[in-house]
Amino acid sequence: MKQITTLFILGFFLFLLGMGNAQTALSAGDVAIVGLNCDNPDEFAFVLLVDISTGTEINFTDNGVKSDGTFRGGEGTVTWTSSSATAAGTIIDIENDGSWTASGGSVAASGSFALSSGGDQIIAYTGSESNPTFIYALNDEKSGWQDDATTSNSSALPPGLSDGLTAVALEEVDNAVYNDTLTSGTQTELLTAISNKDNWNGDNSNRQTMPSGPYTVTGGGVDTPPSISNVNQDPVSPTSSDAVTVTATVTDDHGLTSVLLKYDAGSGYTDVTMYDDGAHGDGAAGDSVFGGSIPPQSDQTQVNYYISATDDASQTTTNPDDAPSSTYSYTVNDNPSVPGDIVINEIMYNSIGTDTEYVELFNTTDHTVDMSNWTFKDNDDNHSFVFPEGTVLASQEYLVLCHDTTEVKEKYAISNVLGNFSFALNNSGDQTRLFDNNGVLMDSVQYDDAAPWPTAADGDGPSLELVNPSYDNSLAENWAASSGEGTPGGKNSQYVNVVIPEENALPSGFALYPNYPNPFGRSISGTKFSSGRAYGTVIRYHLPRAVHVRLTVYNTRGQVISRLVDREQRRGTYNISFNARDLASGMYFYELQAGSFRQIRKMIRIK
Repeated sequence: MKQITTLFILGFFLFLLGMGNAQTALSAGDVAIVGLNCDNPDEFAFVLLVDISTGTEINFTDNGVKSDGTFRGGEGTVTWTSSSATAAGTIIDIENDGSWTASGGSVAASGSFALSSGGDQIIAYTGSESNPTFIYALNDEKSGWQDDATTSNSSALPPGLSDGLTAVALEEVDNAVYNDTLTSGTQTELLTAISNKDNWNGDNSNRQTMPSGPYTVTGGGVDTPPSISNVNQDPVSPTSSDAVTVTATVTDDHGLTSVLLKYDAGSGYTDVTMYDDGAHGDGAAGDSVFGGSIPPQSDQTQVNYYISATDDASQTTTNPDDAPSSTYSYTVNDNPSVPGDIVINEIMYNSIGTDTEYVELFNTTDHTVDMSNWTFKDNDDNHSFVFPEGTVLASQEYLVLCHDTTEVKEKYAISNVLGNFSFALNNSGDQTRLFDNNGVLMDSVQYDDAAPWPTAADGDGPSLELVNPSYDNSLAENWAASSGEGTPGGKNSQYVNVVIPEENALPSGFALYPNYPNPFGRSISGTKFSSGRAYGTVIRYHLPRAVHVRLTVYNTRGQVISRLVDREQRRGTYNISFNARDLASGMYFYELQAGSFRQIRKMIRIK
């Protein structure tokens, strides 16, 4: 028993000894590079911003980092190891004057580490080359970080590092050194000063003397700048009576001192404080979603805005990043277009002979619609045609979009033509989509070359014609093959001027249509939830006048599943996407309440 106790005590002390020599786990910003000489002999220096234990290893490589976060390879690595516990603020100078040496600790090299006077990088990391933890990086190739490491001189910004805080990109120079602008402060303050390229001196002909320190590091760890994401605006298309609520998710690792909504309605920027208190359109209190409102502006006013957040280390982040050069914006419009105002009225997707493929639009309203910067797409978001500024469509008039304007104008002798879009509609079926300048889906038709769609339009000469612009153009039975080779820019040859079923017509009163598809269990392209396997359906309704609308989805027990709409809406026909990804299979109900109008329909979810 005595022998076992002795062995236990011996083992315990060996364990403590091993713990005393354990490497310090380092994170981004725990070191910073403070100088380099690319003119021979190669030299660089770094400062420790945290205390480290004996045996701590830090790797430095001139291998660039590729766009996928891995090393390009083919160059070299210098590994520095502390020979004793070393205090924060210590500067280590590493030089290769025939062999690698360090001002403290030991150094070993592998591969071919050689700093290029034509631009290069030094990446500091711990762990292995295949599984690195990046802790600092310097780039002096060109004037900033590259998108990819395509040459031995270039590098992308390593994952987890932030330029200006845990990385610095210098203007290309052979020899450069941090000028000791700040040598005492918190870890964040020192990092911010060292990582500011304006605080560096450089020379292409003369080597620089490395800082000697020591620096004084006070306070806690790295305080990263605030993060701003998920900026949203409601309503998307405001009128002069609408205040616009802007929300954003804002987080910080320590604490925020201010979150501001900055807007300019033509007279300079005004600051609005944003709150996370549950009382400013921000959702629940304390959920990191902040809200603020821009007051109503006059009709046709363009409003630019961005978000600015400052933390308790006086670090400020904006969204967009380069605000106010880039901002979010909207234009107040007292007569906004709504889905159904402009309809896809004719489609020539498989023309005979010359390239006369086209899509015809029709203005169903009693007023001119400004279609500047609207977008036409097929089923691929990368296939996009943007309408030029100044595009307008008069009441009850047609606009033809085409692949080749010269061919279409010559064949049909029409002038109201836009193009040329660079993509082609698929002859075996495709989707045509129309978006307004705010990215709102205004109309969409998914056609096919097989029944129940008119098959005569599949390369035999005719186009697809909607038999009446007031019909639901998502239904194949409301389309016919044209007489001849289409009627772009004019009334369709298969026009039907009859009383039509209530479900397919745009009514004069309130109406709630059956959702489509129903049953539903496939993702619907062209909606905001079309990515991945997000299953959903579209609910369509018509309002004959402006009214407060509430659209609600219930389960069979009467419990509210989702409140899709709860606000004032203008006259028009609306298509509301319902994301049902998390719903179990079964029957559900949706209810439209618009003023005194109330109607309920059922829908079925299948998996």
